[in-house]
Amino acid sequence: MKSSDLVLFRDICDSLDDSLYQTIQNPDNEFIEDIESGYKFSEYSSKGIEYDFDDMEDKLRVSLRYYQRLALYFTKYYFEKKYLLNGNQNNKLTYWMATGSGKTIIMKANIIDYFEYLRDKNPSEIEVIITSPLKELIGQLRNEMSEFFAHEFFKDFKFSYKIETTQGLIERYKNESHEIVGESQYRLLLVDEAHIGLGNDKSGQGAFVNIRNELTKNISNSFMFEYSATFYDLTDKKQIEEYANRIIYEYDYGKFYNDRYGKDFKFDVIKKDEIAEDENKDIKRNLDANLEAFNQKLKSFNDYNSNKMLNRGKPFPNRPLLVMAGNTVSASKESSANNEENSDISKIIDYLANLDSATIDKYIAIFNENKGVLHLLQNSSNNGELLMSFGEDALPFGLITVGNIKKFLENNNIQKLIADSKIITKNIKFTNENYLFKNIDYESSPINILIGSRKFSAGWNSFRVSQICLINFGTGSGPTIIQMFGRGVRLRGLNDDGKRSERRYVKENESKSEFLSHSKDNNLKEEKYELLKYLETLFIYSLRSTYLSKFVEQDTDIYKKSIVFSKGVEVSQDYKEKSLPIFYIDKSVDKIQGIIKVEALIVNDAKLNISYEVESIKNNTIIDLPITIDLSIKQEKTVDFKDIGWLESFVDRAYIQKLIYKKQEQNSINIAGLSIEFIIDLLISKNIIIKYDGEIKTPLQFQKITIKAVNILISKIKNKIIYNENKQNYKYDQTITSDDYIDRYDIKFVLDKSADAKKVSDRLESRDNFKIFIDKVFNHYYQPLALDPHASTQKVYETYQKCLDRGYTQNYKNILDSDIGYFEDIEEVKISPDRLNPDEFKFVCDLQKYISEHQLDVTILRNKSKGNIGLIADDDSGVFYPDFILWYMQKLDNDDIQQHIIFCDPKGIRNAETKWKVCDAPYYIKELEKKWDSDIKLHSFIVSNTSKKDIVWSPIKDLNIKQCDLFFNLVFMDDSGYIEKIFKGINYDILIHKEYNER
Repeated sequence: MKSSDLVLFRDICDSLDDSLYQTIQNPDNEFIEDIESGYKFSEYSSKGIEYDFDDMEDKLRVSLRYYQRLALYFTKYYFEKKYLLNGNQNNKLTYWMATGSGKTIIMKANIIDYFEYLRDKNPSEIEVIITSPLKELIGQLRNEMSEFFAHEFFKDFKFSYKIETTQGLIERYKNESHEIVGESQYRLLLVDEAHIGLGNDKSGQGAFVNIRNELTKNISNSFMFEYSATFYDLTDKKQIEEYANRIIYEYDYGKFYNDRYGKDFKFDVIKKDEIAEDENKDIKRNLDANLEAFNQKLKSFNDYNSNKMLNRGKPFPNRPLLVMAGNTVSASKESSANNEENSDISKIIDYLANLDSATIDKYIAIFNENKGVLHLLQNSSNNGELLMSFGEDALPFGLITVGNIKKFLENNNIQKLIADSKIITKNIKFTNENYLFKNIDYESSPINILIGSRKFSAGWNSFRVSQICLINFGTGSGPTIIQMFGRGVRLRGLNDDGKRSERRYVKENESKSEFLSHSKDNNLKEEKYELLKYLETLFIYSLRSTYLSKFVEQDTDIYKKSIVFSKGVEVSQDYKEKSLPIFYIDKSVDKIQGIIKVEALIVNDAKLNISYEVESIKNNTIIDLPITIDLSIKQEKTVDFKDIGWLESFVDRAYIQKLIYKKQEQNSINIAGLSIEFIIDLLISKNIIIKYDGEIKTPLQFQKITIKAVNILISKIKNKIIYNENKQNYKYDQTITSDDYIDRYDIKFVLDKSADAKKVSDRLESRDNFKIFIDKVFNHYYQPLALDPHASTQKVYETYQKCLDRGYTQNYKNILDSDIGYFEDIEEVKISPDRLNPDEFKFVCDLQKYISEHQLDVTILRNKSKGNIGLIADDDSGVFYPDFILWYMQKLDNDDIQQHIIFCDPKGIRNAETKWKVCDAPYYIKELEKKWDSDIKLHSFIVSNTSKKDIVWSPIKDLNIKQCDLFFNLVFMDDSGYIEKIFKGINYDILIHKEYNER
């Protein structure tokens, strides 16, 4: 089953935006930022769906990632637009979410959203059932959910919840009724690891599938959410059809990996000895390789964290942990002292007990600087854990977890080691909490090696797992290995965002995994790269090729067979002859470290005056009042708090004040005088303006508005201070280089599993119609047009066709008609960096046409998102990176040359989130022009693909088209003369127009 098969997922994508599905498959930074900021959801506001992500984050105490926001928004869309409407009978939704992507967060949010959906139905009781086929997960779910359901949100509802294993539910409902009694009673079923229960029994129906259907057969009074990391293995046609119409969001491991979430991974299979296939010898070779690699990991961790010049105050947060796992066993064999698990673990103990002195010295850091006889210390208060140390009373370096310590010590291998004095066993009570398995993530835990099996596959989360050694795991242990992989790829990240510093550290050859060497394309300096690649990569060692290899190679597109074309696609190098000047954001300047201290907030003369201290230096800045918070969807309606001020006496002041402290702590800022009274005064005095469609009638509504004001005000204060500190961080008199702009494109054809890459490549290159890239657009710009076998892409190409003559581009329909085999064996086409969207493409074509007709000397380059060239915003808009930069050598009447640098950004501006880029950037860039002490003129233009009539925010809505151009360098793409207005507009003194506008 593939992403392209998902009917419901694609249907909702197309309902919101006909290019959304393709964008989600390969999102760029701008799209992700627009989702995280809420801008994209404002664009979708015409669909009538509003989602309060700030409120959900407060309830869950997390920051939602972009894909989690999309998944929850899609769910809200389903409930309001599809569920129980137009005869729809689907009360089951499924999330295909990668291991490590936060499925439990989605589960909790789903529970809250379903309860909210039922609020107006006044339910008499809601029954919540949470289940998983993995018993290891149940304990973790019970711990998490008991705290979750204690949240005050649930006080408004009468509900019960139970958390059972799959088998437990089946047994329970053999003897209990599963009928829903009463019209106002509801049931919510949540299934984790849903793919595991899909097998068929003798009757042709999986036992757990049957109980799921029975528990949710009442369509209007029950609902089911399912969660799984994979649905690739579905083969039953009926199930494929069901899940195609049930999976509402798909974020598989390939997408998770390509977004830089989690650790990279490196497989090493220890091959069998070609001369003598000795299993014990192979195990020794495996363990030798593990100690060598893990020693390097610990060294990298210590070297990186001890070098403050290198880590810039952000040490790597989690010391590496080596997990050694033996094969799991069936319940019938668990009681045996010599079962598979005990036998595998005993071989690891045998290896450690027989290490010679030189080897122990070599790896002394792993063993916490101790040597001597291996000691196994049994915890008298816990029958499942053993400590390991070299020497008596030495700091333990390892922890063994097995089902039964007594049985394990009776294992033949262990008994022989004891008899030979290779190990010493003792029974003690662990008095140090740092020695326990449950506390292994503590920074103070001395444990470097964790040994066991089934317990590690699920039910615990650890950022420390950095290396996994598999003993006797083959292809038959698939689900367990995938679970273990999920434990290992978790990463806290240097910025606490779960992301790697680099997208990829490892390349896969046919025979082995290898590290990529450092190159200029890496974001990191060489020394930092070399250390972080060990810390941000999960090593996996096995004696044989495992199911994990199959999962990564076949079930994601990370290592799928593909053809990459990058021939002759470099952008014109003409710029090198011109030595184009530019200014940079100085990224070498450290960001603010430590806590920002705001000493005073004073409201005076329509301004919020801020006195603050950063790193012992005091300064001041201001925020213009009023601050507008737009929560409206259909109309702009201002809330008058004077009319509803009486509601403020009913809000939970203690709760909001606690949130104020929490929000400051999250933002590393301490704001003196910020209280709920201060916020309410700002609301009532209209220094904070709320735009909202509905009526504020209840204390709860008032409280939600107040919380929204708290969040936005703290963010604005912090961002304003950061701007004030960083606004001088520009380097002038720089020369543009290929590192500063997009100078090449790569196109990748992802092939079907059975395809022959060479045959596909030869077939494509032999066809007359195979022309992936436009040659040139008037010598300045390459426009990559990667054909794609998806229906939604056809609309994009039809738009492109309107912009260019056929001499420059391929006709999409003609290619399909004349060469129906064009996409044979091709699953997907990807382009990097992202292809231009239709509006960007139209802008480039119109621009080049105007330049050619008027014989202007202009160089156009496409800017890099998050590169060096941009404007630091004066508010909470971050950094403005224009899509295009123009160097225009204007010939004056006296034959002198005036050089201009023009930022151009084609974009939609229906919503006010773009206000800084539209209204402030044109003036701010003129301030930089003065500081540059150069004859070069700087300009910033927004090219709006939104029609003027559709803009509803001030001041733009109050101006005519000519005034937008004069006052704000804002031109409209549906105005036939918009390119000409840019080149005429650079001759206006926009500062004069600003003064006129202010009068």
